[in-house]
Amino acid sequence: NLLVLYSMTKFFGFPGLRLGAVVASRDIINRMRNRRDPWGINTLAISAGEEAIKDKVHIKATIIETEKEKGYLFSELGKINGFKPYHSEANFLLVDIRETGIASWDLAEKLAKKGILIRDCANFIGLEQGYIRLAIRTREDNDILLRELKQAKEL
Repeated sequence: NLLVLYSMTKFFGFPGLRLGAVVASRDIINRMRNRRDPWGINTLAISAGEEAIKDKVHIKATIIETEKEKGYLFSELGKINGFKPYHSEANFLLVDIRETGIASWDLAEKLAKKGILIRDCANFIGLEQGYIRLAIRTREDNDILLRELKQAKEL
C-alpha cells in the first residue's frame, strides 16, 4: 500500500509543466493506469525532464540548500510563541498554530494580501483550522515569511 510520488515540476521549478514519477506495486500502478487522463505528458515536458536530470550539480546543490533552509525555518518557527512545526522529510513543514488563537484560513488570507502564499490545512482529513503548511524557500524568502508570521500573530 505504499506509493512514492516524485514531482520534477516542483524540484526543478518547471512552472506549467507536469512531470514526475511514481513508484508503487504493480497492482497500484495498474489501478492508476485505468484512472489516468487519456493523454500522456507532452514532448516539451519530456525534453525538459531529460535535460534536467543530467544537471547533477544543480540536483546536489538544491538538496543541500533545501535541507539547510528547512532546518533554519524549523528552528525559527519554534521560536515564535504558539507555532509548533513538525519535522518533515519533504520540502515543506506542517505547523500547528492552534495556540496562537489565529485560524489557519485567517492567517493564509492575511499573508496572501502581502503576496505570501501558505497552505491552509483545514480541509486535510484529521486536521482542523489550526494547521498550515509552509514551503521551504530561499533564506531571503524564509526571513520575509518569518517576519510576516510574527507580525500577523501580533495583530
